[in-house]
Amino acid sequence: MVVGGHITRINEPDTFKAHGVSHLALKPTVATEPEDEDSKGGKRVFTSLTMPKKFMTRYEEAFREGGNVLIAGAMDTFTWERDDETRMGITCSLWAEAGNSDAALPIRTTNLLTSEDPIYENRVMAAGIPTVDPITGEETVKVSGGVILFLHNKKTEKREVIVPVFVEELPDEYGDDDETVWSVVGPLAGKPLPKDDEDERPTYRDCVVATSFSKVGALEQVVSCTTEPSVPF
Repeated sequence: MVVGGHITRINEPDTFKAHGVSHLALKPTVATEPEDEDSKGGKRVFTSLTMPKKFMTRYEEAFREGGNVLIAGAMDTFTWERDDETRMGITCSLWAEAGNSDAALPIRTTNLLTSEDPIYENRVMAAGIPTVDPITGEETVKVSGGVILFLHNKKTEKREVIVPVFVEELPDEYGDDDETVWSVVGPLAGKPLPKDDEDERPTYRDCVVATSFSKVGALEQVVSCTTEPSVPF
């Protein structure tokens, strides 16, 4: 796993060049999560990252310079039983706040893979940028762009990308008293929100498979995509 600063080129899912922050090799720690209602009787094995605090200053410097810090890797798979099927999902732990080595943001997403014959080799990337809260003026560093799963389809030998849809509920100040405002977090900002029901919160159930890409600044942006249903947790 490699941590980089500005991303200047991405050729393959696991190959890129970066500057602004020295490349760091991160060794994941693997632990098991107890069974819970979400896992439907399965046990998840997940990967978390630890990072020495001395490296966090480099993060802050890159952020202050307007750079994008990208974390590649930080991914593992898990399986669980659901409706007589064994499903395989992906979980990853991403650093969401610069300068705080304890600020790990777990992001869970599912992929339409079965554990019997997975056809993908998986890669995970996420970008973080500093943001300023328009109400409080407080500056924080949040994961931006969601989680992008770079997949190499071993059957078709083509590169595919799955971009999960993330939504967040905005504070009351952004809407009327009787209105809940939802914001899409990530590359799909401005796209219609997936909903199970018009009166209910949008779900993470849909993801997109990117079919073409465009270089915007230092990061790749999804410019054409098709939706595929995904299995919720």
